[in-house]
Amino acid sequence: MPPLQIDFACQMKIGKGVFVNHSLTCMAAGGITIDDGVMIGPNVRIVTDNHDFANRMVLRCKPVHIGRNAWIGVGAIILSGVTIGENAVVAAGAVVTKDVAPNTIVGGNPAKLIKTIKKTGIGMKKVFMTWMTLCLTVVAFACGSNDPEKDGVTSANEQNGNGSATGKRSLVIFFSRAGENWQVGNVERGNTAIMVDYIQEYANVDVFEIIPETPYPSNYMECVNYVNDVEIPQNLRPAYKGDIENIADYDNIFIGGPIWCGQPPYIFRTFFEKHAGELNSKTVIPFGTHGGSGVGSYTSLIKEYYPPFCIVLTSVRI
Repeated sequence: MPPLQIDFACQMKIGKGVFVNHSLTCMAAGGITIDDGVMIGPNVRIVTDNHDFANRMVLRCKPVHIGRNAWIGVGAIILSGVTIGENAVVAAGAVVTKDVAPNTIVGGNPAKLIKTIKKTGIGMKKVFMTWMTLCLTVVAFACGSNDPEKDGVTSANEQNGNGSATGKRSLVIFFSRAGENWQVGNVERGNTAIMVDYIQEYANVDVFEIIPETPYPSNYMECVNYVNDVEIPQNLRPAYKGDIENIADYDNIFIGGPIWCGQPPYIFRTFFEKHAGELNSKTVIPFGTHGGSGVGSYTSLIKEYYPPFCIVLTSVRI
């Protein structure tokens, strides 16, 4: 966002999905690298050059590297030779003279560690469990059975190869993406899958995971660009592996996944169109995970495909 002041712009490398607010000043003689997904607030200054103390006519330059998904607050100054780690946050007005570790927040002059950003924490679980309690005041969960897997539906434990099925009257349908996630780095288990784990701790449910036949890109910005540039404009219907044939056996259906560009991934449209009418008379509990785009449109999307024949509770987002 203009105005910008950049010296030696040829020495700068800027990744995809970078947001720059107004009045950025870059003295880039020593080289500046800004990785994918970085956010830079207004009036930020990045300075790679310095003067020699003995001979102040001599210019000494060192590169600055800002890692993926870092957030540089308003008025911050980043001096020569500094590396800002992935997902780090530099507070407003900070003067950064030393490297900043990934997943940390620094502030002050000179900048010092304020706290470490936890990849997953009790906060998400506490919020989610509170929401689950509210849901349970509306829907009642039936007792489970010990029947084996039926029609492609298993418990989360059984999907992981640990055996035992759960109750049949409540079902979780979800999609989750592992790989690089916003502000948490690379994860082996997606954020939505973690929410499903919390549901299973609290309620007796079966689980059906929507697994794309062609996986979404594991790189965060590549995935965002694919959704923005391909999936949404082309109104795609991505195929998924396997299916569930016994939705009629369940009374309560949890439906959840990530929220991309303010809406559910289009693979849910594939699922809803394949199972048109099968959520009628069900109680549907939507949930979603996002990195800042808000709750999205899970509730409205479900009502679009199943009006007005199912009860859709207020959605929750983490």
